[in-house]
Amino acid sequence: MDLRRLLVFLVMGCSSSTHSASRTTIDNAAPNQEADSGDNSQCPTWPLEKLFPVVGPFFYGPDKGPCSATETDRPSGAVPKTFTVNYTYNGEQPVMAHTPTGSALVHQYDYTYLQGLLSKELDFKEGLQSQITYTYDTHKASYLLIDAGGNRFQYDYTLDPNGYPTSVDLGTYVNGTLTPPASGPARFVFEYDTCKIQRRAALTLAGDPSAPSTSTYVYDDAGHLVDINSPDREVVYDYACWAPLDAGSDSGPL
Repeated sequence: MDLRRLLVFLVMGCSSSTHSASRTTIDNAAPNQEADSGDNSQCPTWPLEKLFPVVGPFFYGPDKGPCSATETDRPSGAVPKTFTVNYTYNGEQPVMAHTPTGSALVHQYDYTYLQGLLSKELDFKEGLQSQITYTYDTHKASYLLIDAGGNRFQYDYTLDPNGYPTSVDLGTYVNGTLTPPASGPARFVFEYDTCKIQRRAALTLAGDPSAPSTSTYVYDDAGHLVDINSPDREVVYDYACWAPLDAGSDSGPL
């Protein structure tokens, strides 16, 4: 899986005593099985401007978003790999992300917006590696990823009346037909508490022997999402580039 698709899957687990989630059975579940997503009817509306560019997303807390995200991959039987992505903002929105020069994975991601909503994302690494097109509809949002080989992957989100993601369905275009994945997760469902995602559970197609995975979400006292953790992957978000809130400034990275 290329770096962009890794980042796409990140919003996945170890259990957390601090952030409990409602119980759901996911072993070899059919993709139409739903988890208890929690009651968000009294929560503030989740604006579409903050839904992407990250699956699940990380735009929580008082700042505009993270300054960086550091992922540690822990594949079974292999040496863990770590890489960092740094974000550049223009006003309220990120316009670019990149891995540091000298990194084994030197990527740059460019974000394009249309009427305030993310519309396109391009991934460059010695040429165009992939592009993502985002679309929005009532209680729905989707994005289509086309990689350098022309393979097409689609992610369809279902949103509740207040705009909170409840599930995302995964598919691949085969001979022009959108098809569920042959193995691995076919749907992710999100669980909430106090208007924040606490857990994301993966559901597989009935009969698929793949082990379902879950992720847990950890927040700091200010409300930033600081950690997403699953058995094979962890992502840590950093917000240190923003001016301290007690200084009364949040104008941009220092």
